[in-house]
Amino acid sequence: MTSTLRASSARLPGNSPWLTPALACILFGSGLCSLIYQTVWLREFRLIFGGAAPAAAAVLAVFMAGLGVGGWWFGRLVENVKFPFRFYVKLEIGIAITAMASPGLLSLVRSLYIMSGGMQTLGSTGATLMQILMTLLVIGPPCFLMGGTLPAAMKFAQREDDPRRSTTAFFYAVNVAGAVTGAALSTFWLLGAAGNKGTLSMAALLNAVLAAAAWIIAQMAESKKQSEVVSLPELPEIPSELTVMRKAPPNFVLAAAFVSGFTFFIIELLWYRVSAPLLGGSVYSFGLVLCVALAGMGLGGFLYSMLLKRREPCIE
Repeated sequence: MTSTLRASSARLPGNSPWLTPALACILFGSGLCSLIYQTVWLREFRLIFGGAAPAAAAVLAVFMAGLGVGGWWFGRLVENVKFPFRFYVKLEIGIAITAMASPGLLSLVRSLYIMSGGMQTLGSTGATLMQILMTLLVIGPPCFLMGGTLPAAMKFAQREDDPRRSTTAFFYAVNVAGAVTGAALSTFWLLGAAGNKGTLSMAALLNAVLAAAAWIIAQMAESKKQSEVVSLPELPEIPSELTVMRKAPPNFVLAAAFVSGFTFFIIELLWYRVSAPLLGGSVYSFGLVLCVALAGMGLGGFLYSMLLKRREPCIE
């Protein structure tokens, strides 16, 4: 007896080993651009709002909120997309366009904030709310699109024979490595060499290049996939009692992820404030803290992909 299977368009073809390093380069560049944007925006908002911690908190909160909401929205949407890497291309193009629009929006926000009188007129609560809303206006759209890039890429890359999601962990580590590089590169070199607008333009141009490269990869991968129905020997049915594992309840996973992220970024902002007397409350000290924090996250993803392949992600 035989069963019929249709090759999934959302999986990397097994006979294309070049796709893994190519996709890794794409995700590295994507992470690099994201943190270059964040560093530039942080510096710009410091010039508008003044002070170190309030501007950093507003940018970080909106940046991560955009990534989270975008990941949730596009993560559901990409499940029904036939060609996820083509969808990824559209996201990268959208990021480049909305990021290039941010300097004009920053000029508008600067004028509005000055007209409002800032902290002296609005008070602490009013000024904080206005800062968050203005930050959301400028960087909300590109951050929302950034949140969808990793789900779309993982939908394209994930294979059915990888139940432990070591592939996802590896590409996540590569993406974070790009973010570390982007934070360090922009903080300690690009901002001084090219200025805010020049650095932002370079990142947007790189985003466009990544979109073009991703389009080529998508075309090549789709041309190699087997679109016809393939007859395969039917595998023996595995008894259900051998395949059932104790999985963590979804609500527990969501709550744990929320608490973990909440704690991590509270600690990151605390590190930034504590380091200010030693390193100064500048973009450079924030960039250094950001690099160290992201490096730890990337290392964790890499260790999972390399060392914990035999460990099932379930509750014992």
